Amino acid sequence: MELILKSAEISIPHAIENLEQLKAEIIPKMEYYRSLVVTESSIRAAKNDRANLNKLRKAINDQRIAVKKQCLAPYEALESECKELEALIVAPMSAIDVQIKAFEEIEKNQKYSELQSFFDNVDHADFIVLADVLNPKWSNKTLSIDVLKEEISTNISRISGEYEQLRIMYQNSPLLTPIINKFIEKKELSPVLVYASQLESDLAREQKRRAEQQSKATSINQDQEQIAQAEISKNDAASGSEQFEPILKGKFSVECTKSQLIALRDFMKSQGIKFELIK
Repeated sequence: MELILKSAEISIPHAIENLEQLKAEIIPKMEYYRSLVVTESSIRAAKNDRANLNKLRKAINDQRIAVKKQCLAPYEALESECKELEALIVAPMSAIDVQIKAFEEIEKNQKYSELQSFFDNVDHADFIVLADVLNPKWSNKTLSIDVLKEEISTNISRISGEYEQLRIMYQNSPLLTPIINKFIEKKELSPVLVYASQLESDLAREQKRRAEQQSKATSINQDQEQIAQAEISKNDAASGSEQFEPILKGKFSVECTKSQLIALRDFMKSQGIKFELIK
């Protein structure tokens, strides 16, 4: 159904007929007032001039408002009638929109179901889901189901190929697991390669730090072993010199305090000297 809207010509009233004449008279007078210098003797006349100018301005503004109301009167009547007609049209439009949207939603669900079924029947890794390989604009009518299926297959092949590429690249690396996990999260090779490079740098720094610590610990152990060996050699030398000295016997008496006597006894014990106490 086609409806034709016919517009009527509207004449705008021109209530002030001598606008051009007034403009021609006012302009030169305004030049006079712009250059007027008010003095104490002329202030009364200046106030009168200002009052007269204000009356003229108000008269012009009042006429403008009156003409505006005359112009708006037919428009307001037209606006009311047009809004009434629009209200009559909106109700059936809304009803049609609801049905169109419901139909489009059914079509959209059918399209998605077909894409899901196609995806389920394509060989792919368990970590790949439909959202990873489906065009975000799949619901647009301009994208056919065949084009979307082709994109799904292409994206699955890309992800699977990049996954295998990473497994081969890092198969002997201790970083394989975190790199593969990052790829499963991102499904994109480029950001994962950046991530892998950072991990390798961190690992290299850690290995260097551990090697330096190990080297330092080894050096300390070697120094300690050398010191211990030197001490053993010293003790062996001391023991060797004792073995070649003859064993002598002697008796002597001492005069000292009890604590000094105990200290003397302990000293002889520490030196391996045999002794007996003579009372």
